[in-house]
Amino acid sequence: MKRILCYGDSNTYGADGRRYRTERISLRYDEQTRWTSLLQKNLGSDYLISEEGFNGRTTVFDDPMENGRNGFAYLDVIFGSHQPLDLVILMLGTNDAKPRFSASSRDISRGMERIILHLKDLIRSSINPDTKILLLAPPHIERCETGEYLYGFDENSSLKSHELAVKYSQLAGNNGCLFADTSKWVSPDPSDGIHLGPEAHKVFAQKLTELLTSIL
Repeated sequence: MKRILCYGDSNTYGADGRRYRTERISLRYDEQTRWTSLLQKNLGSDYLISEEGFNGRTTVFDDPMENGRNGFAYLDVIFGSHQPLDLVILMLGTNDAKPRFSASSRDISRGMERIILHLKDLIRSSINPDTKILLLAPPHIERCETGEYLYGFDENSSLKSHELAVKYSQLAGNNGCLFADTSKWVSPDPSDGIHLGPEAHKVFAQKLTELLTSIL
């Protein structure tokens, strides 16, 4: 059995933001909709997909408004609780683009590099030292259907998100990681401009299925 850990933020958690703009309600898609669950279904019983998505998670930043969002700080615990692993999928960086962190796309990439380097150290001393890392550049941050940016993002956040794919591709190449740019697969739902809609989850899962079957 191949064991895969999906470590990310709200788009890995499966956040449903379609009612957020009008009602300030954030929900979660069910197991028939989330890309992580669809990935498990697509790959079948020879694979085990572990979901570790959390709303607001950053690469390395402590959020002054929300506790426990620092992805680097929780990496040891999450990796250790799921090993042995054959692959770790990383998709973080969107929340780092919020104005309150004052982080450039270069800063965000450096935060992701800290995660990768530490993860490689954890892998070397783990049950399976041949565990691979797949770095995903996240979908872009966009305006919602009314032209607003929601969840504390702004126009600069969007610009930073568009720069991440190039920086993450270079980062993956420099550190021996696999890489894919998910903004080429999907766009966020226009209802909030951040989170994937049901159809995008389906497409995301299919694209990732095709990628994983070619590398594992």
